[in-house]
Amino acid sequence: MMGERLTSVITLIEEVAFRRVDSRIAEYLANSINGSTEIRTTHQKIAADLGTSREVVSRILKDFEHQGWISLSRNAIQVNNVGALAPAH
Repeated sequence: MMGERLTSVITLIEEVAFRRVDSRIAEYLANSINGSTEIRTTHQKIAADLGTSREVVSRILKDFEHQGWISLSRNAIQVNNVGALAPAH
């Protein structure tokens, strides 16, 4: 169990150090779609899962919304363009 936790922490550190936050959030959203295009979550939970601040997540999600990729509402994110959020983005 300790080994799994250490692996998880190392993976998070690598992502924080080497990947842009906007691409990490886009991938997170794309991977969170389970048969529905609505994701029930909060900006704070996304921030905690990705190891960043809520303010950064909120700013990037607002940018995604302006581009038409998502629509934001309280405790939910509606994905309008899954292709734009794909990991290759």
